Amino acid sequence: MTVSGFTIHFVSRFVTMSSSKKRKISSKTLKEKYEAIKKLESGCANKNVAADYDVSPSTLSTWLKSKDKIVKAFEGGTSSKTQKLKPCGNENLERALYT
Repeated sequence: MTVSGFTIHFVSRFVTMSSSKKRKISSKTLKEKYEAIKKLESGCANKNVAADYDVSPSTLSTWLKSKDKIVKAFEGGTSSKTQKLKPCGNENLERALYT
């Protein structure tokens, strides 16, 4: 049931409401994270940058906490399509894939 932009779910005896505009879960590339960090550093508002990249402001805060890792990986030549910064268990494999 939808009432003025909200979807109402009836669960047992409880009624819950959720906004009908949910954000899809998506992973951002290293390049997108780097660009977002640079926009924040240049003075753009957190809310505007979050809207540009379709992420929540708390996600941007998490990226800022990991800023050193993201900047180092991006400027160090890690593939810009990389989404996670977890190291590979095999250094030779890592070099072969990304260099």
